[in-house]
Amino acid sequence: YNDAQAAAGGAPLPLVGVLVGNGITNSTVQNGATFAAFAKESGLIAADSPISTEAAARAAMTDALGYEFNYYDYRVKSEDACCGCMGYDYKTWADWHLRADVLAALHVCGDAGDKAFAGCAAGCIDFPGGFDEHDAYPYSLQLERALDRGVNVTFYYGKDDTACNFVGGRALAGSLEFAGADACAAAEFVEHAGFQAKSGEGLTFVQVDASSHMVPIQQGAAASFALDSLIG
Repeated sequence: YNDAQAAAGGAPLPLVGVLVGNGITNSTVQNGATFAAFAKESGLIAADSPISTEAAARAAMTDALGYEFNYYDYRVKSEDACCGCMGYDYKTWADWHLRADVLAALHVCGDAGDKAFAGCAAGCIDFPGGFDEHDAYPYSLQLERALDRGVNVTFYYGKDDTACNFVGGRALAGSLEFAGADACAAAEFVEHAGFQAKSGEGLTFVQVDASSHMVPIQQGAAASFALDSLIG
């Protein structure tokens, strides 16, 4: 699929589809204003509130909920005072990944397992200077190119996730410029058991009820629907 690869004589990648789950693809679109809109649509702050920034919306959400909420799931309190806690307590999960039989089964090389899961790392690796601090790759443009070339693109978002909220994701999907954009924009959301979905001309957007950053674990049917939209 990649033009540079084809130009270099390599075989094109047989790309069937692109699936983005609870992701931030374009921070210019998925910004503080869309976060404030998310908080209002979710009923966490008043619909007529003048709040328009993410910081102010998060503070108002904390007041409304009465607790410091989990960054990945506002329905539960954040756990931040324990070893391996990053909103959730990942210590048991991290210890499992360090078991000798698990490391062997996953073919983990050298001390990569320790770097990711030992101590209180909880699966996170520190990249000096920031992992994507200077990233200027045009992700949205590549998704538009994929759609114009007949490659299906699907987004799914858990509606209780504040790390990558569904209103910002919906705005992102609506901002993509490709040949079928108008047809997709005109499509209506269809209600399914536990989620809503709309699609048109290869682009599908799924927003999932009672789910946060980990949709496949919490709402498997919605995740299966998202996959089927690409390969079904």
